[in-house]
Amino acid sequence: MVHYGSCHMISRKAAFWITCVSLFIILLAYFYPAVFGGKIQGQFDHLYSFHPWKSQAGDDFHDQNPLLSDQALTIIPFYKQLAACIEEKTLPLWNHHSLGGTPLVGNYTASLYYPFYWPFYLTGSEGWLVWIAIFKLLFCGIFTY
Repeated sequence: MVHYGSCHMISRKAAFWITCVSLFIILLAYFYPAVFGGKIQGQFDHLYSFHPWKSQAGDDFHDQNPLLSDQALTIIPFYKQLAACIEEKTLPLWNHHSLGGTPLVGNYTASLYYPFYWPFYLTGSEGWLVWIAIFKLLFCGIFTY
């Protein structure tokens, strides 16, 4: 603890924890619709541009951001396939859904060895996507501080 005359400063450890908790609260507020509102973090409205979902989109539908299609078309299917392999207790070596078949366990998009995705792989629930985003940003902020 540092003392400057009669003014008392808080310790570095206390300042660190105040920063961490404040950042976590800010992230919860930012991701409020997905954390507390039951929504899923992702660009899944892009799927309404394709059949069979196109018929359910309505005449006034427009994609919010067609450039953000990777999560709905590529990343989440990889995650779901890895979660299914883990649930079946098989080694996810091969993705037979992509092209003529591609390696899955070594695919950097699938991120099998990235610890933040392990809860998603163990449960297969899209609800973890928002928590993955929160923890990525939280750790980014903590280790930047």
